[in-house]
Amino acid sequence: MFPKSLLSVCIALGLAVTSVQAASSTGNRILVALEKQVSQNDYSKFWASLRERGYELTFKSPLDTSPSLTAFDERSFDHVILFTPTSKNYSPDLSPQALIKHLSLNGNILIGTSPSISEFNRDFAREFSIEFQPSDSYLIDHAHFSSTFDQAEAPHTALALSYAESIVHNAAVVSSGYEYKCPVVYRGIAHSYGKEPSPLLVPILHGSKSSYSAEPRVPEGPDDSVYPPEFLAGSKAQLVSGFQTLDNSRVVFAGSIDLFSDKFWDTPVQLPTQDVKKAHVPADCASTGNRAFVKDVTQWAFQEKGVLRVVNATHHRVGETEERELYRIKDDLSYSITLQSHDPNGKKSSWLPAQVKDLQLDFTMLDPHVRVDLLPVAAGAGARSEGQEYSAEFKAPDRHGVFKFLVDYKRAGWSFVHSSQTVSVVPFRHDEYPRFIQGAWPFYSGALSTVGAFVLFCVLWLGWKEPAVVAVKVDQKKEI
Repeated sequence: MFPKSLLSVCIALGLAVTSVQAASSTGNRILVALEKQVSQNDYSKFWASLRERGYELTFKSPLDTSPSLTAFDERSFDHVILFTPTSKNYSPDLSPQALIKHLSLNGNILIGTSPSISEFNRDFAREFSIEFQPSDSYLIDHAHFSSTFDQAEAPHTALALSYAESIVHNAAVVSSGYEYKCPVVYRGIAHSYGKEPSPLLVPILHGSKSSYSAEPRVPEGPDDSVYPPEFLAGSKAQLVSGFQTLDNSRVVFAGSIDLFSDKFWDTPVQLPTQDVKKAHVPADCASTGNRAFVKDVTQWAFQEKGVLRVVNATHHRVGETEERELYRIKDDLSYSITLQSHDPNGKKSSWLPAQVKDLQLDFTMLDPHVRVDLLPVAAGAGARSEGQEYSAEFKAPDRHGVFKFLVDYKRAGWSFVHSSQTVSVVPFRHDEYPRFIQGAWPFYSGALSTVGAFVLFCVLWLGWKEPAVVAVKVDQKKEI
């Protein structure tokens, strides 16, 4: 028996460990790579916000060989933050191949760049269908800028971006507009998605209608243009973008590391008086919206929010409860799947019942033969306590073969849900077909009438008797 004091200490330690447990669904270890030009102290509020959420931060230079990102094909760190916008050389564990391997191990990456972006970061972004603007170019807006953070050498580059106009309203990534009463201040480079953007891209922040990408300088002559060859303006100028792989690993590219700095956090924002109404924000804000925005972005990047998982998936005949490997054509089938969503603010558990509106089931053999909506099961009607159950009933197609119960849910910002179960659909047995088919009654009657006519003919033929013939003797006189 443990002493009561020792037992109370153990319980207190357990509660303490639970209270600092990271909110991420994949882990709490973060490797932060900082180049020499980036001071760790300039981002102290950002590091403190991550530690408050239970993360463990490890800092290193991009050239340091230790600590290593992976070891023995396993993650040494769950997430990576690269604040190395101008670095050209990296250690082997931070090479593009190593970062891709980290993603294949379900790791996540956050990359902060700047107008002085290096070719390494530019080439790595191209792997995700992201093309940054030429070096030394900024996103400029003469209508929506913050005079608090504006610089004389780069005028009108500290943009004040409102929630209504520039932040993509994706519930899986960003919070509601109440968190963004004041604008997000952004100073950095823009990027685009190319001619054929990948469907795995997740836009998060883009420029306002009056913004454009250019070098913040005055042209030296009529032939000197400040605009890059691929001119970006308005909402086409992407500023913060995410990418989610098919394995649900996530990468976020931000064209500004100032977005995460202490200077851009908790500082009053002053806008030109004539542009207050156009910016959809108050004239004087107590602080910027960067803290709330960065929290939303890092929560999504580190898989705290927008995460779905399958708890259970079952199928059976209607009226039964046992799963089968073989079903018969035209059987009435029932399918149910239970989903959970990750909520870092959950009181009892971080996994809560998932609320999905457009979930569908495909009963497929190469091509979908049946597609039905999966509807939520109300509480008390067979719903599972560990998650939200969705179910559907349908009739198996009149075709035998190997089929799949397939749920393939892919929506921007949400982790992909893929559930597949293989079953066989067989035809009727020889003794399971109906004796008579209603549509064949004309043929049945035709055959029966032919048989009846033949029997009647035989009866008449065999039973018909010819009348008796009476012989009459006639005397014939002979002629002489």
